[in-house]
Amino acid sequence: LGAGHVEICNDENWWFAASETNWLERDLPMDTTIEELFSSRIKFPSLGPNSYRPELYVGAYGRKVYLRLAGETISVKGKLPSKLPHLDVVPPWCIYVLGCLIEEEAF
Repeated sequence: LGAGHVEICNDENWWFAASETNWLERDLPMDTTIEELFSSRIKFPSLGPNSYRPELYVGAYGRKVYLRLAGETISVKGKLPSKLPHLDVVPPWCIYVLGCLIEEEAF
């Protein structure tokens, strides 16, 4: 969605998509919140008429999901750990982070 560079990192079962660009708000319908991306089918017309935003799958398969948006932390699904798991894993220039705990039983 226009992020110049995205880092995909993991630490055990935690996976992170991180960037210097806030891709979550890009092309987001005006009546939609960022949190709704993880639980609702939001159209993604640039990929075709039957396409939806991929965050829906993160919400479906992630046991815990959180966002770190330029200093603000939002819990999307589950309780946040006391220490955010992306610290010391994601490069410091990535101020927009999507963190997702995927456990093997999910598949």
